[in-house]
Amino acid sequence: METKTQVKVEPQETTTTNNATDAEAQKRENNNSPEGSPPAKKECLAKNKSPSNPPASETTILQPPPPPPPAQINIFFELFYDGPYDLTLSNRSWGIHRVPPPNRAIVLSEITFALFNVAISPSYKKQVILTDHLKFKAFVLDKLVVEKTLDSENTQEDFEQSFAEIVNMVVCKGGPIIEDNQDVLSRCAFKDFYSNRWRHKSCTIIIERGEEVCRPCSYLDKYFQEWMKYNSKEIIISN
Repeated sequence: METKTQVKVEPQETTTTNNATDAEAQKRENNNSPEGSPPAKKECLAKNKSPSNPPASETTILQPPPPPPPAQINIFFELFYDGPYDLTLSNRSWGIHRVPPPNRAIVLSEITFALFNVAISPSYKKQVILTDHLKFKAFVLDKLVVEKTLDSENTQEDFEQSFAEIVNMVVCKGGPIIEDNQDVLSRCAFKDFYSNRWRHKSCTIIIERGEEVCRPCSYLDKYFQEWMKYNSKEIIISN
């Protein structure tokens, strides 16, 4: 007869039993922890959620802008500024002025007085400015007519030629004489007491050689005559 081996099958614990056991163990662990202290996992989460301290702001120091580059030394300008260079001026109404540092410059100007009113301060008919950076500017009756930079290698020749052009510029003498049109009220012209003439607000200042008056100023004579005729008729009608 064959002997049959009997295998004893032990009953397995159900999932419900395992879950209950784990819950009881977790409960015992929580009871053993100090009162009011959260579990370790919650402490880690709380630490992770706490905002980090921002880094201390560094003080920003504003640096001053760099100084402008110094002007290159030009032999002609230095000789002209210090005096050895002698420039022959066209007449005694011209004068030479030297501006001290830091804005070194040479100013040549032609002065003019009011013809019939010595109480008015003198004015400049023409002005020429030369800086140590070789910037050349020319004004005629306060109007900028030339602005350029001189040649650094041929400065003397360039300056003398440019200055001669300014001296030889022909200036418009203006329109009608002020005394002949004292009662005229005009919005397009003004009284130029240095020339003792009316000057149009659109006066070109510089005119071609051989001319005396620019076109806008030449219209003033006819305009004033029409203005006086029109106003004289109004006076007669009102009387």
